Amino acid sequence: MTTPNNPVHSVISDADWQRLSTQTRGYAVASFELMNKAHDYLRDGDLRQASEKGWGAAAQMVKAVAENWKDAEVVHGRHQDLRALVAGLAAAEREPGLDMTFHAAQDLHENFYEDNLPQYIVDLDLRQVNELIIKMAPQLRRSRPPRGFRQGR
Repeated sequence: MTTPNNPVHSVISDADWQRLSTQTRGYAVASFELMNKAHDYLRDGDLRQASEKGWGAAAQMVKAVAENWKDAEVVHGRHQDLRALVAGLAAAEREPGLDMTFHAAQDLHENFYEDNLPQYIVDLDLRQVNELIIKMAPQLRRSRPPRGFRQGR
């Protein structure tokens, strides 16, 4: 059953959405919800929470893709697994910018603990995370990674 006004549907078709597991759908929806919350916190000036929600949005989308590719033994249990998935996808798709967008997400995660980034950097990093989500979401159409994908460590 689809969710009305599901933002993921702007990226993948209803048929593709129906094919996804409940777990994959949950990760994807959480990604978009967390991104919206990140922007709310940024607007309110709560940079710590904006940062953590931005990291969460990125992590949830990467986890959605990994969960969708679980038959190919793609793992997503640790931060390094997420980083390795994005790096492998960036290499396979010849999309080095994808890797850089994930670094912005990691900056946001660190900022939750350190609280040392100014608002304009948090804003820029959130824009990069949004780009990551937009670039990763179409991967949900695939049940397997693209040719040449290797989840390096």
